[in-house]
Amino acid sequence: MKKMPIPWLEEGVTQVETPHFDSSGTELINSSNVPLDQVNEMIRSGAISHSLVITAFHFLSIERPDLVFGDGSRLDSNQSR
Repeated sequence: MKKMPIPWLEEGVTQVETPHFDSSGTELINSSNVPLDQVNEMIRSGAISHSLVITAFHFLSIERPDLVFGDGSRLDSNQSR
């Protein structure tokens, strides 16, 4: 079975307990909670390198630039932050 990353964004949630999986050993789930303002630098540095995850954050920046850039601005191809 291939590993498939599934990126998603949850707003306004709080972890209330540690996940518990069955004892069969067939579930392997790794998750990371990362502040959204760190994602661009993680992509730049290679800490995030899977193409589907990078694509998901790209679409997020199109649909919700207020979340990705904080101030609602967008990056032009000649601009850097």
